[in-house]
This record gives sequence, C-alpha cells and structure tokens, in this order.
Amino acid sequence: MSDFIDFGKIEEEENKKIEEEKEAMAAAESFEPSGYDDLMDDLLSTIEKEDVEELKLDKVSDRGIQNDDQADYYVGRILDLEKEIEDINAIAEKKIKEYTDKVTAWKDKVLKSPTGAHAYIQSLLEDYTRKRTEGSRKHSVSFVNGTIGFRKTRDKFDVDEDKLRKYLDETGKTKFLENQPSKVKWGEFKKTCHLGADGILRDGDTAVPGVVVTRRPDTFYVK
Repeated sequence: MSDFIDFGKIEEEENKKIEEEKEAMAAAESFEPSGYDDLMDDLLSTIEKEDVEELKLDKVSDRGIQNDDQADYYVGRILDLEKEIEDINAIAEKKIKEYTDKVTAWKDKVLKSPTGAHAYIQSLLEDYTRKRTEGSRKHSVSFVNGTIGFRKTRDKFDVDEDKLRKYLDETGKTKFLENQPSKVKWGEFKKTCHLGADGILRDGDTAVPGVVVTRRPDTFYVK
C-alpha cells in the first residue's frame, strides 16, 4: 500500500459532504406530514353551530351536562376525538420513522469518507510509530499537532472459581478465600503470582488451574 495521501481528494470529499448537509437541512425545514392540514381543520370545527343551538351546549360550561341528549352527544364527540388523536399520532409516528431512516442513511453516507480516511491515516501512523520507537524505551512520539504512541492494555483473566478455590484449599492458601466458601480473593491472590511469556499464570512454578489468560496488544492512540 502506498504511503501517499491525496489531500486534494480528501478536501473535495469534505466540500461534497458540506453541500449534502445543506440539502438535508433544507429538506428538514420544508418537512410537513401529509394529511396534517385536514386533521387540524376537523379538530378546529369539533362542534358545529347547529349542534350548539339544538342541544343548548352553550350552557354546558356553566352548569355541566343537563340531559341524556347532551351526554350522548359528548360520548360521540369524545370517541371521535380519540380516533382523531389516534390518527394524528399514527401519521406523526410514520413520518418520524421515515425521516429517521432518511437521516440515518444520510449519516452513514457522509461518514463513509471521513471514517475511511481516518482508518487509513491511523494505520499509517501506527506503522510509523512502531518503526520510530523500535528498540527504544519510549512508546510515544510528540509533534507540534499532537502525540502518537501505544498504551499498555491490561490482559484479560477468565477465572473458574471452583477450580481456583479447590487449588487454594489444597495448597493451604486459604487466606485468599473469603468467609463465604464460594468467593475467592482473586485480586490479592493474583498479586502473588506471575504471568509468563507463554500466557500462563503461575503460583511459583505451578500453573494456576481455572485461570485462562487472554493477552491483549497495546492500544494505539493519537492525542
């Protein structure tokens, strides 16, 4: 793989991304759910003038519902309103999902270029850091713009407590057992052991049973 970086192409991709972001913002500003106006018109005319006059509904606010006809009318109205609310929520949820899917697709598209460039440049810097620090006690290199290097990552220990507890009990190392027989003082016991280059944890010369070690590589960083 060539170490040449086409900065002109990277800048071109960045300008293209900015234009796509502007188009997405314009689409968001002009967005309006279909059918919304019709639902709002219905909502604003929930009680027709003739209904008010015929059932004397203008008196309800002061004295409450006065008869079965008025009560029956409001039963119908509340059922209509509940259906209307349900329809509005359904339209809103549909449009939110549609727009969320569009935004997600847009995000994935515009992130493809910078994430790809980031991964490529990072791989170049990792290779350079290894070469630059090979044979040296230093694990990082500092520049005007920042620092690159490797951090030590802790190894992973998978512990089978039953096997380890049995081993500690048989070897008389009960001080590393909690009062509860099911609990091992793993942190304290681990300090008395050593991890070999072969990835095996040893208690003296004995491989500790019930412990599997996964060696982890150093973590590259840029800051």
